[in-house]
Amino acid sequence: MVGYEIFVRSYRDTNEDGIGDIRGIEESISYLLSLGVNLLWLMPIFKSPSFHGYDVIDFESINPLYGDIEDFKRLISTLHDKGIKVILDFPLQHTSSLHPWFEKALSGDENFRNYYLWNENDEVLLERREWDGQPVWHPSPSGHYKGLFGAGLPDLNYGNEEVSRKMKEILKYWFDMGIDGVRLDAAKHIFEDSKQNKRFWEEFLRDFERKMFIGEIWASQDTVDEYGEVFGYVFNFLLSYSIKESVKREDPDLLIEGIQKSLKNKSYTPVNFLTNHDMTRLADEIEDERKRKLAFSILMTLPGIPFIFYGEELGMKGRYD
Repeated sequence: MVGYEIFVRSYRDTNEDGIGDIRGIEESISYLLSLGVNLLWLMPIFKSPSFHGYDVIDFESINPLYGDIEDFKRLISTLHDKGIKVILDFPLQHTSSLHPWFEKALSGDENFRNYYLWNENDEVLLERREWDGQPVWHPSPSGHYKGLFGAGLPDLNYGNEEVSRKMKEILKYWFDMGIDGVRLDAAKHIFEDSKQNKRFWEEFLRDFERKMFIGEIWASQDTVDEYGEVFGYVFNFLLSYSIKESVKREDPDLLIEGIQKSLKNKSYTPVNFLTNHDMTRLADEIEDERKRKLAFSILMTLPGIPFIFYGEELGMKGRYD
């Protein structure tokens, strides 16, 4: 199996509005097949106020800039006819601050207020993100709410069973439409406590047996292995680093160590990649085309599912900041 990640907005534009669309993907199927792709990962396609789409306003509608539901149904059907499976990127950890649920919460609706996390404890409000020191709690006229990924992305309260039920209904809606799987964005951040978080996912996924769920777990290898047992598929960040660094430094020992830690004796399927939308593109990390080709050769020959970030095969550049 070979996967391919697409940011629809920046892919193929069929109506000349400067924005990629679903029909553009449909017109690119022959190209995807020429690469050997049979698993397509679409970054968020839902209605959203931002360019990246991870702050969702409506989980059951298509971003009108990309097309509509009928376009998407046709895409799924055409891809399946060609032997390509489809997974959607689901940012279930939060919504947009413009989502109707959050707007109702701000307006004083207690039922929807309980869809989110609130706190007025001065000590708790000092909490900062571990990776960049940015604040986690954000002020509003209705109090401070938690938004781990920013003020525009308020965290959902999965301690509220109604939230879990709503999200299960949304996933069922898309599975019934024909998608084959889901990428679980920020999967380790539903609950702060790791054990509680894993228990949550074990229960949540029971309703979706035999469906493909790929967890985004950007953490230590031990933590990745623990979640691999839960999801069955997890992204292999350690291998990404090991391949690129070993090629750049011309040091095979780095690669061997990465393979042993991230691929050996796993009971789940590692999902391998060189870069993704949260990282600087390969051509900006490795200028030497021969080394880039070597990195891809390594990626495509190791156990697991290899994923290509759209344009990497062409040497596209782009720095993450």
